[in-house]
This record gives sequence, C-alpha cells and structure tokens, in this order.
Amino acid sequence: GDPKRVEEAKARYAEVYAILREMPSERFTAATDYLRFLVGMARDAEAVPIGQDAIRFADDPAKLRFAWLATGDAAIKANQPAIADPLYEQAFAYHLAKDPNPVELISCRFKLGQSKRLLKKFDESEKYLLACHDALAMLNADQLDPASKRIRTTSVIQELMQLYTDWNKPEKDAVCKVKLPGAGPT
Repeated sequence: GDPKRVEEAKARYAEVYAILREMPSERFTAATDYLRFLVGMARDAEAVPIGQDAIRFADDPAKLRFAWLATGDAAIKANQPAIADPLYEQAFAYHLAKDPNPVELISCRFKLGQSKRLLKKFDESEKYLLACHDALAMLNADQLDPASKRIRTTSVIQELMQLYTDWNKPEKDAVCKVKLPGAGPT
C-alpha cells in the first residue's frame, strides 16, 4: 500500500495501543491486534516487543500459546531466532503437556527446527525436522487433508535441505531432493 497511509495507520494503532494497554481487560487484545497489524505490514522487528507485551498480558494458556507462536514467528521474520527459539520451546512444552494435538505438535516441531537451524544448532534442528516429517507421514486424512499434508511435507523437506546446505552435508541434501513431491528419479 501507500507508505504514507501505512505510516498513518501505524501511528493510529500505536496511539490506540498506548491507551488500551493500560486497561487490564483490553490490553491482551490490543497487543495482539497491533502485533497482527505490524506483521501484516512486514514490520516484524517492531512487532516483536508488542508480542512480548502480549505474552505478559495473557491471562489464560490458550492466549499465551498464541502469543508465544505469533511473537516467535515475528522474531524469525525479523532475523531474531534467539528470541523465537525459547518461545517455540514453551509452546511445544505446552502442547505436549496440555494439548497433544498432532497437527499443532508438528507445527511446533517445524518452528523449532527452523529456529535451531538459524541458531546453527544443527543436530537439534535435524532432530525436530525429522520428527516433524515422520509425524506428518503418520497423519491420516481425518487429521489433515491431503493437500495440506503435501504442502507441509514439502516445507519440511525444503527446511531439511536448507539445514543440510547450512551444515555442509550435501549427501543428505541430495536425499531430501529425491523426497520432494513431484521429484522423479535422478
């Protein structure tokens, strides 16, 4: 959009947020709305501290889980994996303990694999991404529709390929390329 209008909208959001964050019943919603706006405008670095506010303001586990993941995603986009990684760890621990939904666990594993790769914790990244790939393979159509499963599987394989490139393991990268949906024999 028009940069001037984006700046005007950002100023209005910031003003409303400054007022609403002082009201306990409104501050979590205000923080998450502002966070979504900033991410939507590709202002991820500016979104991270707002997401951290949302984490502080969350008054129930479902809100906290959303805040961890949304803030972690903004931090990854802002090239701040050191901020994202512990947030993803918390969301993963929450899902393991309170809501072991397999699709949510897969999503958390993927995010952890990505953040660990960006932090150059390659062994840990590989562990999460391979577990994510295996869990996707075990899902049936009632848990995740086939098109979504194919898209997520492709994303995991691409993340593994990036991991193996960063880690300088070309032999594993070559194996991943063969696993990509639509890849024929090479």
